[in-house]
Amino acid sequence: MSVVDQGSGYVFAAFENVLIASWTAQGTLARIEALGRALGAFAARHPEGISSVHIIAAGLPLADSDARAALSALMKKHDAELACGGTVLDGTGFWASATRGVIMSLQFLASSSFTVRTCASDAELAAWLLKPHLQRTGVTLDPKALEQAMAETRALSSAHGAREP
Repeated sequence: MSVVDQGSGYVFAAFENVLIASWTAQGTLARIEALGRALGAFAARHPEGISSVHIIAAGLPLADSDARAALSALMKKHDAELACGGTVLDGTGFWASATRGVIMSLQFLASSSFTVRTCASDAELAAWLLKPHLQRTGVTLDPKALEQAMAETRALSSAHGAREP
């Protein structure tokens, strides 16, 4: 795992041809623009295709409307390069339901060709991601190594930019 970018409220890391984003602050236009730059550069280095994994810290406010529009545009722009996208929600209850609803609405609005899934744990996401990632990129991932990369990225984001509003 190697860090691709880090800033206030996020860390982006690379594991093979998977971009991992760990969020410790609300999705804003500036943060999504940073994701767009990282995603574009990462996709350019991986002509076989990529997958994107997002880890969202518990209790964060939902992404604002500008950020949602930018996320939808990113999904459309990188549709051909993305094999699949997965999100781990580090929380439960109403917050997780509301966040899951926003993710589903983004998926609907972008009408992307890649598969998207929201999971409750790193292990669940890593196990699910293997098949669609392999089918669209031809790259076999080690689920335990992916889980470890996700845990390291989460730890870096927690240490780097402790939770912010």
